[in-house]
Order: sequence, then C-alpha cells, then structure tokens
Amino acid sequence: MLSNKIENGFNNHDINFACEDSAFIDKAEIHLRRILEYDEFKRTIESILFQARRPVKIREFLKVLKKTSKERIINAIHDIQKEYKLFDTVLKIVESSDQRFELIVKKEIINTIEKFTLGDLINQIEIKILAYVIFKHSKASKRDIASKFGSSAYNYIKTLKKKRLIEENNKKITLTTHFYDYFELKDNSPINLKEFL
Repeated sequence: MLSNKIENGFNNHDINFACEDSAFIDKAEIHLRRILEYDEFKRTIESILFQARRPVKIREFLKVLKKTSKERIINAIHDIQKEYKLFDTVLKIVESSDQRFELIVKKEIINTIEKFTLGDLINQIEIKILAYVIFKHSKASKRDIASKFGSSAYNYIKTLKKKRLIEENNKKITLTTHFYDYFELKDNSPINLKEFL
C-alpha cells in the first residue's frame, strides 16, 4: 500500500515536472534563438566595419540591415566594443561625435604590423590629395599639390609615399601599383574620378 502511494507520488511528480520542464525548454529555446540571432546581427555589423576600412555612418548600416533600428545598431556596436575590451583584443571600434563608427587596430599594435598594412586609415586630406592626383592624370607636382592644399600637404605626401600609394617620378606625383591593388583597380587603367569617390 505504502509502496503504491510512493509510486503514485513519483508518477504524479514526474508528470508535473515534465509539463513544467516542457514549458521551460520552450522558453529556453526562444531565448537561445534570440541570443543566436542577435549574435549573428553583431557579427554582420562587425563584418561591415571590417570590410569598409573607413568610418561607417548609421544610415549606411540601415541600408544594408533592413527591418532594424538605429538604436539596435548602436546597442550592438556598443556590445561588440565591450567584447573587445573583455577579451583584450587588438581591435577596437572608434565612435566619432557624428555617430560614425570605425574598426581599427590598436595604436600599440600598428607599428609591429605596419609593413603588412597601410598603417592608419587614410584620412580625408589624403583622400583629397589622391583624388587630385587622379584628376591631374598623375601629372601633379608636389608644388601643385601644396598650392592647392597648403604647405601641410608636403607631410601628407610623405605619408602617402610611406603607405606606398604614390611615388615621385621626374618631379611628378604618380600612383603606385599598390594603389591600384588596394582599391581593386586595373593597373594603370584610366580612373573615373566620380566612380572612385
């Protein structure tokens, strides 16, 4: 008799536990799916930043990531920043005041790997100088560039040479093979300035 009560007690408990367990599993599955979906969302954002190699505006993310919000994108970027900090990675995401985001290698690492990269991201003045060289069909001199962009252009020219994007031939600034490789253009092909920019 007692054994029957014990057996019935266990059976009833097992049934109740199974129902509760099933509901818990359903909730856990939904929760895990949300985590995995959010993780994939973060990795997509990370991939965009990696591929861009420049600051990316929120509106650019929104063009690619349909059916999402500005807030969700910013929250995801902040979460990625926390992950980088937590795991002490060599990467970090820099946020500008106008809400542009850029994935960069930490400054302390750059010097070590400089020969494999362009170093720091090409800044706006350097882009303008490159565009000017393209516009002049590689016939611009250092003096021409300095008269257009000011005397500080000499330093930018030096930096662009260091990054192997330009070189000087017969006192004319020309684009390098590395420039064409970096921007995935055919070597020495005519460049449409509007398409390039």
